[in-house]
Amino acid sequence: MLPTLEHNEGPGKKPRVLVLEISDRNKADRGVIARLLVERETRYERYADGQLDTAHIELSYRMIGVPVGPASGQGEFRGCYFAVHNRVSVTASGVWEHGFVTLDLPGLKGQRIGTYLMNEIVCWARQWPDADVNNIELLAGQAYGKNTARRNRFYEQFGFAFDYADPEHRAGMSRAIRVRDLSAVENWKDNIAERRVFDFLMNQGDAERVAHADVARLTRSLHDLIAERKRAERHPLWWAVREVYSRHGSWILAAASSVSVAALLHFAR
Repeated sequence: MLPTLEHNEGPGKKPRVLVLEISDRNKADRGVIARLLVERETRYERYADGQLDTAHIELSYRMIGVPVGPASGQGEFRGCYFAVHNRVSVTASGVWEHGFVTLDLPGLKGQRIGTYLMNEIVCWARQWPDADVNNIELLAGQAYGKNTARRNRFYEQFGFAFDYADPEHRAGMSRAIRVRDLSAVENWKDNIAERRVFDFLMNQGDAERVAHADVARLTRSLHDLIAERKRAERHPLWWAVREVYSRHGSWILAAASSVSVAALLHFAR
């Protein structure tokens, strides 16, 4: 039964495939502004005696409901552990790469999606609390305007501290840290909801049925209006009389009753 969708992976035992529903972090009560499909893939390689050699994690994400290109709207976050070095990377697939993460989701900057993805990798890495964490290198070419401070805060919230190479903090290298000293970050829960794929598809089916019912109702209303217009064109005078009566019939009847009573009173004198 579609094990790829239902299979749980990682310490948190989350489904391998999830749908993220994103709300605006500043207007979370105004509904979903975007959806992402996220797939978690983990791989553990062992020696013949069963001892762990290496472990890898990859979180692939892709916007759904909108067209995406090969270099936009989709990507991966990666992490790894090498037992021989007792070392973890939360940004790359090799422990000696000075990795950093990038997120290319048009219109969704600052919506904590990168925080969600990085937090998943940090939580996965907690399997090896005594492992050293590979350094993160910040490049000046990644920094521009207000994005510089936002980029730096992104890493710092997980416990990284940096030695910066310039007063503007545009470039720098993270200091040594162990996995146990990394911080989990859960503020993404304020505007991001995880949905199981089957639950999401069922909700989409319900929404589609409601939409079809609305379309059918509006179509009937349109046909009624067209028929009414054709009747008005064929018999404009009769249509005008009927419209006046339908809108002011009670008033006309009341006026007619008043006139009748007045006439009876007049002739009864």
